[in-house]
Amino acid sequence: MVYKILVLILLSIAIARYLIFLKVQQSTSQPSCDTSSESGDMIARIDNANPREGNINTRSGNVILSVAIGYGHAEFEMFLIPLRYHHTGDIIILVHLELNNTLRLFCQRYLVKLVSNVHLGYIELERFAWYADMCSLYTGHCLAVDFRDTYFQRNPFQSNIHMDFELILFAESEFWTIAIGERNNRSIVECFGHNIQKEIGNSTVINGGAVLGKAEGFNNFSRLISQYSTNSLGGSCNDQGVINYLWYTHKLRAFNVTVQRRGYGIVNVMGCLPWEKLRNELDRQGCLHNKDGSLSPVVHQYDRFDILFHNYKNLTECIAPQHSKCGQCCPKNA
Repeated sequence: MVYKILVLILLSIAIARYLIFLKVQQSTSQPSCDTSSESGDMIARIDNANPREGNINTRSGNVILSVAIGYGHAEFEMFLIPLRYHHTGDIIILVHLELNNTLRLFCQRYLVKLVSNVHLGYIELERFAWYADMCSLYTGHCLAVDFRDTYFQRNPFQSNIHMDFELILFAESEFWTIAIGERNNRSIVECFGHNIQKEIGNSTVINGGAVLGKAEGFNNFSRLISQYSTNSLGGSCNDQGVINYLWYTHKLRAFNVTVQRRGYGIVNVMGCLPWEKLRNELDRQGCLHNKDGSLSPVVHQYDRFDILFHNYKNLTECIAPQHSKCGQCCPKNA
């Protein structure tokens, strides 16, 4: 009888310890849902911020910026889960005022600061002014990326790649020139004329979906984009048309700007990369590497390749808080 009681006591202790272990695991594996005053104050400060008035205090650290209008839960998961897995700093996303509560709670869970009181007419070009406004709130680096087709394999701010520039732009595959891409080519012709197209048409496309820099760089960049997209021939300018015009006609040389080649930078822009080239840059886990063998911190336009899309979908499920297989994925903060 005493033996049975002792067994029951030991069993109860074991069960209690296991339940405590599960609770600890749950609390440490999931991003905090903390809505403390610091987080709330920051969200309110950004929502009400008008940096152009010059009365907003800056915030130390680095920030990720993006615009997510018209996307659903799948896109939010593919962007935020790997991003928060690698980056513990601020994330600010411009969303539609009527973003549903489910997505708002999902963003709150990942400590994302949402801005929904800003109206952008032509998002492709006007988003750069919003990026500049948000970046002016920070003393560190700002990385502005497209939302739907950007995947984070590492923390972009912990890269060994030199970042001592006001602004860093990212080139697409050297096989993809302005003249080859119909949309980019048409934008150059309609906005800046045939002579400019002949001058820069054989140049590699500079992508508009990822920009890294500091406040001054973003401010100068936004100002020039606004200036040259309105002072055009009246055609249908897109962001990449204006950006490529600014770079290849040396309008950006007045301040400290550089372009990183594909496979040598912080953002690996896939563009129209031939499959035989892509195949040699993937590891067994489906992660993409730069030319030097290091893991590409950020991959842009991954959804143009089915194999990358499915690899990253699996990786996202792997590192999601409800799973515990992180060791099988791209290394955290590697």
